[in-house]
Amino acid sequence: MPANSSPTPRRRLVLRCVLGACIALGLLELGARLRTSYAAGPSTNPRYVVHDDVLGWRYQPGVEVRHRTDEFDVAIAINEFGFRRQESMPSRSPDILVFGDSFAFGWGVEERDGWAARLEGRVGLAVWNLAVSGFSVDQELLLWRERARFLPRDVPSSPRLVLVLSCGNDLPEALTDRSYGKAKPRFVLANGALELTNVPVPEPWPERYSQGWRSLTKLWYERRAPELSTATVERGRNLVAALLTTFDRECAQAGAKLVVITTDDHWLGERLDTRAVTHFDLEAELTAAAARGERIAFPRDGHWTERGHELVTEFVARRLEELGLVATGNADATH
Repeated sequence: MPANSSPTPRRRLVLRCVLGACIALGLLELGARLRTSYAAGPSTNPRYVVHDDVLGWRYQPGVEVRHRTDEFDVAIAINEFGFRRQESMPSRSPDILVFGDSFAFGWGVEERDGWAARLEGRVGLAVWNLAVSGFSVDQELLLWRERARFLPRDVPSSPRLVLVLSCGNDLPEALTDRSYGKAKPRFVLANGALELTNVPVPEPWPERYSQGWRSLTKLWYERRAPELSTATVERGRNLVAALLTTFDRECAQAGAKLVVITTDDHWLGERLDTRAVTHFDLEAELTAAAARGERIAFPRDGHWTERGHELVTEFVARRLEELGLVATGNADATH
């Protein structure tokens, strides 16, 4: 086409479509970043969730943000080690390490109101909360193994007690190498032995640079999650039990006592009993509190409220005392 000739109608249409697509993608990315900066859950928030080759994701040290929804407005501060900020870390060596997902992280409440922080005052021991939202038991086991990479070098990395909060979503999440639209490590059971796969955890370039892509991927995986067959559920139960049994063995080798805390998974308790893994369940206490009219969880979000965390603290402290693992008589219960 001569230099002074105008574009053909077809070419103008193509250019307009390309320009329109670029503008749409730009607006999508801008909207995704504006929305998720304050409303995204703590497993996908781009302001402090970063990729990790072993764990799948972790928290960016030193970030301070707020999470705002129509049910709560709370501060999230990440300390220099990559976990939710707490006063005793690292001023005191840990007596208790807590592993878990958003229910241990304290999604929806201030850090001081979460059960892990309250437990410290309740039992008079240094409790370090290493919970990362969205983690399943496989990632928690890996974080235990990787703890020296995150914890201060001048303190012991093996505590007296390790608490793992296991929730119902651990089973489907342990069966996959993607969760919340993000890639993650995955263990498989082969001839009774755990084999780690999908490590290093991949991070495609759109996921690395685009929050819009991450948001759409998360939505896609959530909506296409299949119903698990009976055989798949059984395979998942065996896997979760094997992961926690391995966790228990590795804690014992490090001189620590593992206690698994569950919320409604009776099948898990039965399997842990056969493997001599110490555990207890909170379902009866939480159900009774809800029946009394206690507002233990946010109606839409589903995570525990401040009152829910307060009750969980009391339940956990009492069970640990009954097991002879802590002595709460002289502890300050007004934390």
